[in-house]
Amino acid sequence: MTHDERLHQDLGEIMKLLKATQEKLVVCQTQVNDFQKSMRDRVKQLSVRLTNMTGMMHDGFERLEGAIKDISAERMENGGRDGKGKKFDFGKEEEDHDDSENCY
Repeated sequence: MTHDERLHQDLGEIMKLLKATQEKLVVCQTQVNDFQKSMRDRVKQLSVRLTNMTGMMHDGFERLEGAIKDISAERMENGGRDGKGKKFDFGKEEEDHDDSENCY
């Protein structure tokens, strides 16, 4: 085999390897693109869920605020008494009871 024939054969093998590498790169690029798309879809799903949860929390806080106002108004109408007749002091925090002396 002459030198030129050997070079031609080596170039042919190199071309085969390059083609195989290119095909593998195309497969890898397709996998990367699929992964990116799935991650974008997942981020969109999570964003929608977060938006929904934020909205639900906001609605819950509004309902809680409304309930607190209703209870406060009801107690004011009842002369500061709850539904059981117990007097409620609006300016006084409930005292913490120290039960440490009862602990053994």
